[in-house]
Amino acid sequence: MCKWALLILVSIWGPLGLGKGFVPPPGAVAAVELGGWVADLVFSPDGRYLALAVRDRIELRTADDLASVGSMSLPEGKRAYALAFVDEARLAAGCADGTILLLDFPSSSVIAQSRPHAGRVWGIALSPDGEHLASASDDGTVALLWLPELSVLHILAAHEDGACSVAFSRDGSLLASGGHDGAIRLFAVPSGRGVAKIEAHSAAVWGLGFCPEGFLLSAGSDGRAVMWDLSKGRAVRVLAPGVKRVREARLRPGGGLIALATSDTKVFLWSEGEEAFIGRLLGHKAPLWAVTFSPNGEYLATLSAAGRLILWDVAKLLALRPRITGIHYSGRMGRAQYIVVSFADPNGDASRVTIDLVQGDPVTVFVSSFSVGLETRPSGTGFAPLSPRSLPAEFLIQGRWEKGAFTFGLRVDEPQRLELRIVVVDALGLSSEARSIGIEAMPPAP
Repeated sequence: MCKWALLILVSIWGPLGLGKGFVPPPGAVAAVELGGWVADLVFSPDGRYLALAVRDRIELRTADDLASVGSMSLPEGKRAYALAFVDEARLAAGCADGTILLLDFPSSSVIAQSRPHAGRVWGIALSPDGEHLASASDDGTVALLWLPELSVLHILAAHEDGACSVAFSRDGSLLASGGHDGAIRLFAVPSGRGVAKIEAHSAAVWGLGFCPEGFLLSAGSDGRAVMWDLSKGRAVRVLAPGVKRVREARLRPGGGLIALATSDTKVFLWSEGEEAFIGRLLGHKAPLWAVTFSPNGEYLATLSAAGRLILWDVAKLLALRPRITGIHYSGRMGRAQYIVVSFADPNGDASRVTIDLVQGDPVTVFVSSFSVGLETRPSGTGFAPLSPRSLPAEFLIQGRWEKGAFTFGLRVDEPQRLELRIVVVDALGLSSEARSIGIEAMPPAP
């Protein structure tokens, strides 16, 4: 499991303010201000378009540069809160009054509608075979509907305090729902029979998604994202980024990357296979509301509660990660206990280093007049006590270099073996892979 390390990041471009027409941050290909809260966004099946639920209309934008293609007004009094493409032309929308609409975007017409709920529809999902639509409502029910008529197959009493999210398994045999009660319910499809209940989170489950291996990824308002092995009914991985709420958790198609939309304005990225923290994307000034990958995994779209939409090129973004290229130190350190770390940063904006004590008794990490490449505020020198249970020590990296190096010192009070973990962070929020070193440390001579 990945041990969370709190990183305090500095953005080069963030303080400038990002208004309409702002320059996208590094790794992003486009960004727009939508002028207010957008309830949902979803890529079309062919990956060419993004559909957005904007108050009483649906907007369509190109998926490579966010150019506006057109919009469709909803029937009078309807506001969409959840979207799902049925095919390249048809879109299902869940509305505030409990109505489900099936829309034909080219003709701007309503093909079918149904009202299976008495409360707001927060989540909607299409079955893999395209035969069923599922919806989750504030009234506590989950509806299973036939397509294209939207006729009701089942109304399932799922969550007493309200249902937030739904997702179909990859083979379509299971339907998962998440509720305000923090539970995940599993139902058989098409029978609607209850299969299992998982006490998953201590607050609302806003996001659900099945992974290729059959695992279920959930996002909760308790500040965690959890990967569940449904065959064993247990968590196999927990991501706790240190925020109040995780609104959505998405796995990149084909695997390899997990993205979280959180309440603290940043998108968190983890590597799926290595279970390693990749970084926090800066670029939003309001809490994140939604994240979603394009069907081919090429793009990541992130949406804030204030209506800022950013489109990231995933490959370009990952290529910007800084790398630690070398660490020079003595395996047995005496009085001169300095460590030299060299790094490469394609974006030339490496801004911070974090140093974590994985093993050992309390130790002091320091930057002094003999150190190179690091500074602390305001004096340019500093000391940071470390223990295995403390937050990492953090120092600023001087200058902006595509290739650079820095040094720091260690001080211990008694002989011991230390294991340190070092991470370089850039101004965008991307982190290098952690590098660990082991040292036999000795105290200074009296």
